Amino acid sequence: MSAVKDAAALTRLLEKMLPHCGPAEGKQMLRAVRLSQRILKRLEVPELPGMAEKPTQFEKPTLDQVQCFCAMVNVSRADAEWFWHKCEGCGWKNSGKAIVDWKATIRAWKLACYFPNQRAARVWGNGEALTGADKMIFQKEFERVEASIRTIKMGQEGLRGLSAADCEQLKAMHARRTELRKLLGVTI
Repeated sequence: MSAVKDAAALTRLLEKMLPHCGPAEGKQMLRAVRLSQRILKRLEVPELPGMAEKPTQFEKPTLDQVQCFCAMVNVSRADAEWFWHKCEGCGWKNSGKAIVDWKATIRAWKLACYFPNQRAARVWGNGEALTGADKMIFQKEFERVEASIRTIKMGQEGLRGLSAADCEQLKAMHARRTELRKLLGVTI
């Protein structure tokens, strides 16, 4: 089995070196990679029933490992920390199933825009991204507008009608509430 491991290591090494070669060397390296792949196929011994290797156990990564990998795949440091703490908190499970490959999970979550900074970066009116801080500010404003609308409507019930100024203010608040819903992604 050590011959299989050696051939596999040689193949990986040649594949890593291939992009750094010139055209003439590249052809030779490509031939060497293909030859080592053929040798690897010949050396592999079919497994007998009951002789299969035990699957390697999942090793939890450290926070530094997660941050390093996230930096390589352009995921923010804050999202890397969030990922690590989330996985630590739920016993390295995703949807109730054990995480087998944490790097693949990070890549998949990045593509699906699952990380907090990706979800918070909604694009608004002028094309700028809505950051987490902006979102909090707009959320507070949304709550204030909602409260003002309720106050005006409650006053309307007691007075049985609105003044022209209150009517205009209510229209403006309804318009702003609609804008804020769009910015925040709130559905009715």
